[in-house]
Amino acid sequence: MKNSRHMASKSKGEKKTVGGRLQHLPLSDLQLDPHNPRLPREVRGKEDQAELAIYIARRYNAIEVARSIASNGYFESEPLIAIADGSKWRVVEGNRRLTALKGLAESDLREKFTNSKEWKRIAVKANVPTKIPVVVAAEEKDIWPIIGYRHISGIEPWDPYAKAQFIADRVDSDVSWEEVAILVGESETSVRSHYRNFKVNEQARNDFDIDVSDVENEFGTFTRAMQSKSVRAYIKAPAPREVKKKTPPLPKTKKANTKELLSWLFGVDGQEEVIEESRNLKELGIVLQDKNATKILQKTRDLTEAYLVSPGQRDELAKRLKTAEALLRTTRDEVEAQKADPTIIKLVNGCGKAARALTKAIK
Repeated sequence: MKNSRHMASKSKGEKKTVGGRLQHLPLSDLQLDPHNPRLPREVRGKEDQAELAIYIARRYNAIEVARSIASNGYFESEPLIAIADGSKWRVVEGNRRLTALKGLAESDLREKFTNSKEWKRIAVKANVPTKIPVVVAAEEKDIWPIIGYRHISGIEPWDPYAKAQFIADRVDSDVSWEEVAILVGESETSVRSHYRNFKVNEQARNDFDIDVSDVENEFGTFTRAMQSKSVRAYIKAPAPREVKKKTPPLPKTKKANTKELLSWLFGVDGQEEVIEESRNLKELGIVLQDKNATKILQKTRDLTEAYLVSPGQRDELAKRLKTAEALLRTTRDEVEAQKADPTIIKLVNGCGKAARALTKAIK
């Protein structure tokens, strides 16, 4: 419930700006956002402000901001963004800066930080203002466009999991696919894909009882894997246009396949992942197109062995050889024009050596 401070008419010097009105609020009344998409699942939603600050200080190196504030002061041109929350204000944009400010101003808090001695040293020379510039919005949704631009399509992009979390929160708040796409500056297809991937991860954890901590830490890899039709087909994940809001994306019968896929990608139950580099994602997709190759992968957990018996590997090889042949044929005139160049001569001889080795391989 908003108190009189929130309901009062605009104070002198208050300015209207994008997303709300610029005010100067007491630092002691500003609260970290427990629903920040950058917070991990085990921290997100907790109301303990000290616990949130400790995590943000450690994970996002808030001491760097503290050093800047101690040396240069707090820039008025970088207001926090907040909404009223009872007698306080919840900061929904600028939690790293707020952590730095509170760490400098509150000795009891900074003593709980990992590098408390360094924080104390910095705090001695810091002149922390008691009132902080804050853009106060009437509703959180008024701030979404700013956050979407800044952290998804803008200058300070979030990691893939935080991005998917933000999108999923908006979609589950009954914002339309089209509106979320505009909000984050991406296509509706992309938004639907991010939402599906986030919900697959949620379903794997909550319904299938799979440890997804590595999935969340490497969500970019999972996002790339889910671009493959054959990978999606293996767990019966829907295409973007078929994704439904607030509905588990995977059939219950695909629990084993989901656990197996995540095991190959990230390792599960102490097993090593079979994906060692990004190109392996394409090989995994090719393997999953063929039942026999998939069985070999399931049995041996050797992606190379499974890939080499896959019909898709033969097609991929043929495509690469055709491309190489075309390149060699089309560069003949250029090579002839540079035939006195030592570097070109060395490279041509290397191509010839490689071609002879390939010819020998098929004899």
